[in-house]
Amino acid sequence: MSGEPHNDQQRMEKIVSLCKRRGFIFQSGEIYGGLNGVWDYGPLGTELKRNLKDYWWRVMVRERDDVVGLDGSILTHRAVLKASGHEDTFSDPMVGCDVCKRRFRNDQVLCPTPFRTLVHLSFSTAEGELQIDYITVGGLSVDDVRAKAKVQAGYLAHGRRFERANFEPGKTHDPASTCPYCGADVSKAAAEPRLFNLMFRTNIG
Repeated sequence: MSGEPHNDQQRMEKIVSLCKRRGFIFQSGEIYGGLNGVWDYGPLGTELKRNLKDYWWRVMVRERDDVVGLDGSILTHRAVLKASGHEDTFSDPMVGCDVCKRRFRNDQVLCPTPFRTLVHLSFSTAEGELQIDYITVGGLSVDDVRAKAKVQAGYLAHGRRFERANFEPGKTHDPASTCPYCGADVSKAAAEPRLFNLMFRTNIG
């Protein structure tokens, strides 16, 4: 299981390398550092993209009686976007990290790990006392943890006699909201995110 992410990363690197060698797709302006989210298609990539578009158009438009085609302009009048609500409400709450200087959506902040309780289960054996530790996650009361410990002890007994359960409740793994990129504390910024309008101003003429 531990090797799966590594294998996925290697597989993705091979796919990216193949796409570059065969001329499928490149990051726009790659030799000058590239531009995130913008891509250029090579000869094979252009054909593949056109085939996919033709297939989608045939299935979703031509083979249906309740759908017709429409090719509208990418740019539109500001009044249209004002009436639709895009200009005023089409925004995401964003958080900025003071350490790595990256900006990301507020829902991408890594939230604090919930309270966890360390439980020590003690069993008596022919060789002496045996202690087995495990962790419960969540805001459970002491009574709930104790009840769950007895159930867990029954699973782990295997013929051994259960003696007692000791607890270390109320521990947290990470009490702060952290940046998903560098792990820095962004609790203050996450408490007051800034709205980032997703509409880009464009001047014509």
